[in-house]
Amino acid sequence: MNILHIIHFMNGGGSNKACYEVVKNDTENNHAFVCSEDGIAKEWFECIGSVYTLDRDSHFNYPVVKIEDIINTHEIDVIHMYLPGMENPSFLDHIKKPKMITVLCDQIIGFNVDNFDHIHFISEYSKLINSENIGNAKNSVIRCGMQDVEKNPVRKNTDVVFGRISAICRTKKIIDTLICAKALPENKFIVGGHVLDETYNNFLKHFIHYNELKNVHFVNNVSEQQKDFIYSSIDVLHYPTSHENFCFSILEGMAKQKAVISYDDCSIPELNHENNLFIVENDNISKLIDATMMYTKDSKSRVEDAIKNRRVYETFYDTENYANSIKDIYESIGR
Repeated sequence: MNILHIIHFMNGGGSNKACYEVVKNDTENNHAFVCSEDGIAKEWFECIGSVYTLDRDSHFNYPVVKIEDIINTHEIDVIHMYLPGMENPSFLDHIKKPKMITVLCDQIIGFNVDNFDHIHFISEYSKLINSENIGNAKNSVIRCGMQDVEKNPVRKNTDVVFGRISAICRTKKIIDTLICAKALPENKFIVGGHVLDETYNNFLKHFIHYNELKNVHFVNNVSEQQKDFIYSSIDVLHYPTSHENFCFSILEGMAKQKAVISYDDCSIPELNHENNLFIVENDNISKLIDATMMYTKDSKSRVEDAIKNRRVYETFYDTENYANSIKDIYESIGR
């Protein structure tokens, strides 16, 4: 079969990872891709199939004529769209092909579910908050996987290094990590990611400068090589966040064999299969600081949690199972 993936962004974020973990494990089907911007993930997909960069409007609408040209050129059987926002892209009304959607945003309010033959939710949380919006549409919950992540050795050092790599925007609550860094001036914090909100990025830089946080290394637009270096340098993934339908960054930290601190918000508890994450009450900065301090004092718990996280990743997040489940959907709606 021939599958057209409409991904929008190429910033290496959740939609890119959700798609890439499928297509790199799918040798049975052919794949083409549509996006609206270039970015670090574009080369991932260029190794697999044709990538088209098209203009779109603020509601994620692409020119119907150009989409139809791509469909005809590649004899597309199924369209797979990855929805990062609540927008209702009406251009799909005009395309009469089997379609599925992977929901990566919070709520799909006002979304025309009749446009799709299948709705894929990446967590139980995502399905729950959308239960009133999907009607009788066929749907499934399939957790994403992540393949061949090389684990880092666990260090039993006392000079614990914290870090995080995420999109730089308000919903990621990076400021909460910086507040913890201010409370623990003896510990190093490495904070980086792809800038989505320049205003927020400048606010974070001002906070670091104003509070003279000499223990914070702040990096914009982290490359893959820099990401690997950051993971090899840290002991704890410090990741308070919100609006996560499925948090790839936390899963990646687990796969890298890091202890993880986060909030009990959105889908995060679903990653906590064996009490492997250090989860604190959402937006409770005092408890977040306490959890951060605890890992600096209790190396035994930190090391045990890191090893447990790797085990949970290997047990529950197999990419092959994830990819096969998505391929089964292609078969069911495209034949």
